[in-house]
Amino acid sequence: MSEEKATVLLILLAFILSVSLVVTPRAISQMGIGFFSMSRFLIAYLLVSIIYRADIRSIKFKDIARGITLGCLIFLLYLSQGIFLPKGSPLEEAVFLSFSVVLIPFLSIPILKVIPLKREIAAIVTCIIGLCLLWTGFDIVGIASAILIALHIVLTANFVKKSNPVHLVVVQTATATLCSIFVYNKAILPGMGLISWVVVFYAALFVTAWGLLIQTRAQIVASPVKVGLIFALQPCFVGLIWIFLGLYQPSGRELIGIALILAGLAVVWRDWGKNGGLNPAPE
Repeated sequence: MSEEKATVLLILLAFILSVSLVVTPRAISQMGIGFFSMSRFLIAYLLVSIIYRADIRSIKFKDIARGITLGCLIFLLYLSQGIFLPKGSPLEEAVFLSFSVVLIPFLSIPILKVIPLKREIAAIVTCIIGLCLLWTGFDIVGIASAILIALHIVLTANFVKKSNPVHLVVVQTATATLCSIFVYNKAILPGMGLISWVVVFYAALFVTAWGLLIQTRAQIVASPVKVGLIFALQPCFVGLIWIFLGLYQPSGRELIGIALILAGLAVVWRDWGKNGGLNPAPE
């Protein structure tokens, strides 16, 4: 996969994630966090394991260990989202998730032994100013989401150099499914209908199965900072979706914030460098 193709697919994934933030609260309120999580991960696992059944035969123990680590992180991330969304809003959650771009450079130094380029630092600062203009207040669950997504992105960048991306995704979804079983309280709330199941399949097929495959493969050529900056587009996409639905009228401050997020990504849109926007960290 070329870096240009990876960039386009990651932007599409950011939009798909944004749609998920908008539509999942209703399904979670009807199905419960545990049942919703178990359903989405189980469907995603069955899909990738069937499609890539030939690849699974060559899986190794180290691949399993790495996949379990990522699976626990992605389970906790979606669990935190499930807790936050019913009490907050998709835009607020998108903003919290986007703050992971602050943590990614710091985690990349000890884990990946790399430091961000100057243009990446400039992009991060610009993006953070924009996010601060969208900030609505402190929430511990939202902060936890940002930490989890940053860890997931950086560790994926580390593991994908050593393991087959398909192996990582298969084990991730299997691990997340097992974790979800422990929080599934067997109480399906009344009123669960077709729309809720449509959301489950959307989350399973596009966000979880396809999304994890695209993110993992893209991170072979795209730096963690670039992935974080692209995912920081989620507040912009959520805002656009709300405007389209007639549910949101952005203020002048919020429009400036969205513009700064886009400007931050534009800073590093071109000329990422042959090493994917990474500098070796000093020994």
